[in-house]
Amino acid sequence: MFHFLNESTPSDMVVRAGQRRRLYFKDSHMGYDLLSPDLIHHTMAVMIRMEPGALRVAAPLAKPTEQWMFVLQGQLKITVGETTHVLEPGDSIYYDGDALREFASVGSDELRIICCITPPAL
Repeated sequence: MFHFLNESTPSDMVVRAGQRRRLYFKDSHMGYDLLSPDLIHHTMAVMIRMEPGALRVAAPLAKPTEQWMFVLQGQLKITVGETTHVLEPGDSIYYDGDALREFASVGSDELRIICCITPPAL
């Protein structure tokens, strides 16, 4: 999925708000904004936006990762391993990427999350 966010051209270290690479899925009610310049470095940062009620089931990744999410707005319900957490704005969570099972937007507001993944996994 993140293949569509990556471009092979060299990138600047500044990512302007109006020039981010974006990938939105109308049917899934969610989308990704690439916040890091590209996917060739050690860390990938994305802003995830999810409409209320949207759910994302995690797919197996190509390689092991470490991931961190920070809730900007809304409520995040996330299952890592066998444990489910509900996070509010200002909360964050850190986990091994292969332990992520699913995450969802719960509540009545759009969910906005900053997610960092190292190394980037496509």
